[in-house]
Amino acid sequence: MKIKIFTIYMIIFSCSLSARAQNLSTENLFNNLHPFWEFLEEVKTEVNDEKGTAYHSVLRQSHNFIFLELEDEKRVLMLRIELQIEHPGKLVKNQVYCRHDDLTKKISQKADKLEGEFEWKTDSSNTFKLTQTQINYLKIADRIAAKGNDIHAQPTDFSEVILTEYWIKLEQINRLNSRSLSHRDSYYLRDLKIAIPLFPKEEKHNTEIGIYKIGRMLINFFDGSAKDYKATGDQIRTQIEKEKEAYGQELDHQK
Repeated sequence: MKIKIFTIYMIIFSCSLSARAQNLSTENLFNNLHPFWEFLEEVKTEVNDEKGTAYHSVLRQSHNFIFLELEDEKRVLMLRIELQIEHPGKLVKNQVYCRHDDLTKKISQKADKLEGEFEWKTDSSNTFKLTQTQINYLKIADRIAAKGNDIHAQPTDFSEVILTEYWIKLEQINRLNSRSLSHRDSYYLRDLKIAIPLFPKEEKHNTEIGIYKIGRMLINFFDGSAKDYKATGDQIRTQIEKEKEAYGQELDHQK
């Protein structure tokens, strides 16, 4: 029940913002998130030094929430700091979970400094370090996601953005009415998932049906929406094909 209320709240909040705010590019989003990533990396270093561990950083942004997490080698959660952007323009710390009870209070107090005035800025003074190739991938991803704007996501066209030490993962999910028995012919069941590697080393990845590859960027798209609700998905798929073709032509010109 709590999960349902949480989901409904995020949808209502994001819809209320859509009328007054223009979506950011994902590149700009990462510039806004840069101070939070630096904070998380600092906490990771302190915890690893104190506990002799090797935790990894994960930053998630979804609607008006920012999650700062540390995971172990098996991707088991060790730390989660949940931050929420409240209306109007205020960032608050909702809760802190830490597997190490002796560190909970210390980390929670440290996270207090993240609270205060906050708004997404199109001209953020921070710069998240990315290569030009990675920035180009983000621009491609933005153009694809813009075709799926019926989810009213904020501040970008993605419902969730995930940053790890190795990947940028962008997700745009629309499941509206997909579990409702009274909407058997009027539901969305659409997933767009994009992964951009942050290091040149090739990583192993799933070769499941629906995978597109543009350079080293991976795109997984699925649309099982009702027959009359596939128009947006068709636009997304068409844009993916256009971007793939354009990328190939650009490579040919460079030869």
